[in-house]
Amino acid sequence: TAPSPSPTVSRSPSPSPSPTISAKPKTYTVVSGDTWARIVGRLSVWGVTDAKLSAANPSVTNKNLIRLGQVLIVP
Repeated sequence: TAPSPSPTVSRSPSPSPSPTISAKPKTYTVVSGDTWARIVGRLSVWGVTDAKLSAANPSVTNKNLIRLGQVLIVP
């Protein structure tokens, strides 16, 4: 006698990992007439302080030397 085929167990497909959503950092581009203090003032409505903006932009070593067109990271 021929052996009968053994039953196969069907598994549910394992769920694929959820994609991670990486939020694109917000930025601010320096425009004519901007000063560090004016930028902080504009961004303060979102809770941005001088200290937070400084920490997010460690490459700005002198706040008096921001450049037109410079892109700042907004925390």
